[in-house]
Amino acid sequence: MTAAQPHDASRSLLGYMQQLRYSLWQAIEGAKDNILGMVAIEAADDVEIMGPEEHRVEQLKHRDSLSSLTDRSSDLWKTLRIWAGIARNPTFDITGVQFRLITTGTVPDGSVGALLSGTSRDPHQAWKKLKQIASETNLTNQKAYDAFSQLSQPLQQQLVSQIEIIAESPDIYEVRQKIHASLALGFPRQHLETFASNLEGWWFNLCISKLSDERDRFIRFDQLDAQIQSLRDEFSEDNLPISDKIANMTAPTVRYQNHDFVEQLRFIKVSESRIERAINNYLRAFNQRSAWQRDNLLLYRELEKYGIALKEEWNIYFDQLQDSLGVGATEEAKLSAARNLYNWAEGATAPVIRDRCTAPFVVRGSLQILAHEHEIGWHPEFAEKLLELLTTRDGAVK
Repeated sequence: MTAAQPHDASRSLLGYMQQLRYSLWQAIEGAKDNILGMVAIEAADDVEIMGPEEHRVEQLKHRDSLSSLTDRSSDLWKTLRIWAGIARNPTFDITGVQFRLITTGTVPDGSVGALLSGTSRDPHQAWKKLKQIASETNLTNQKAYDAFSQLSQPLQQQLVSQIEIIAESPDIYEVRQKIHASLALGFPRQHLETFASNLEGWWFNLCISKLSDERDRFIRFDQLDAQIQSLRDEFSEDNLPISDKIANMTAPTVRYQNHDFVEQLRFIKVSESRIERAINNYLRAFNQRSAWQRDNLLLYRELEKYGIALKEEWNIYFDQLQDSLGVGATEEAKLSAARNLYNWAEGATAPVIRDRCTAPFVVRGSLQILAHEHEIGWHPEFAEKLLELLTTRDGAVK
């Protein structure tokens, strides 16, 4: 591998991430003006935006601030080659379409980029320069020169008149701040970063799924609006946001074989598939609770109170278990009663940590966390069995 390849790969990845983030920003802003709009990634171009009164085709160039869009730059001519192909397509009417080349770099004074930028636009002069350059021979740009030259003169002029070049546009990090600003009104500032991250994660996943849909790559603005409203709702005082990534976490069960909540399940001899389910609930609840605390959405004292509420609920079922067994119960009877108790825990949906935060894995995984901390158990003699287990471990260490 050459030294240039890792750099090229990282630049390509950064450019792709810029497409996703930029499209989200534009969709948020577009939805404010017209909820009937929609946006697509990699449809007619990098980003395509359509609405009742607009149609934009946009090419994004994420470059360093010293990069310059010169008249013969490959960034300019690769874009023109794509747009010439669109203009030639008989199924695509370019009338009224805005073609926008958006670069984080600069445009030199007097260049084609400058002639198609800002308030001092001169599309006719820009077309004359492009036509002259396209008559030249250039190994790098030749296919683009040919594609532009093959358009009829009226079509060339129409296309160029509808091009806007936007230089020194926000880079991928600055677009993130733009998204924050777009979402900030009426939202608690201390939770804005988490809110934006959750929205961005949903958007990225949706864009990826759309990229594999050859029939319809567009995301409707009203779909985005509904998701924003739903996420805002999760940050209310009686709710907490659930991370899709965390909610779908799985882990190799071998990593947790020596965890005490798993040992407690082995005490009552449940199946491996149930142990695997318990491990996943533990993993998800542990990570989600940690994320809430890290994002200052949940205080440690609230977690303590939730643990007390869960233990009180468990106590009801555990006391019933002990009463049903009575004195002198056989081990087989104890295991049967313990598995019945665990049936409740495995399907528990209450108590919830907040009234409207009802994800089952939070309840079930939090019960596993308490079992791991020896606060609760399933076998009638779980405390004695845990003590024996710890004694055995201590002896093995010595």
